[in-house]
Amino acid sequence: LFGGPRAPPCHTDDMRAKYDIARRRVAGDYLFIGSVERLEESMLLQQRLLPTFYEGVDVRAFARLHANPGAKQLDPKPSLSTIREVQTALQWDVKLYAFIDRLLDQRLRACNLTRAE
Repeated sequence: LFGGPRAPPCHTDDMRAKYDIARRRVAGDYLFIGSVERLEESMLLQQRLLPTFYEGVDVRAFARLHANPGAKQLDPKPSLSTIREVQTALQWDVKLYAFIDRLLDQRLRACNLTRAE
């Protein structure tokens, strides 16, 4: 969770402490954090933050080209009980992902970029 294997709290089973470290690191130690599910927005933000790196690149076209809209859906779909079990097992990952998603929204707004719905 972004804490590093040698960080003291990472030697504990206290997932809340690990989660708090990950949130602080994500928010304060990284210029850019995005998500694959929001590739176009993530790339637009990265372009705004690193304009010379992306000079001349149409990031919208690149994101559309590299998105995976034809990804296969699970068949059969997992049951509601399976989904709940996975959510429980991965609850801290889910919380961190939700935090990163909100942070991405905040940073998009700060750069006058809008969330694609």
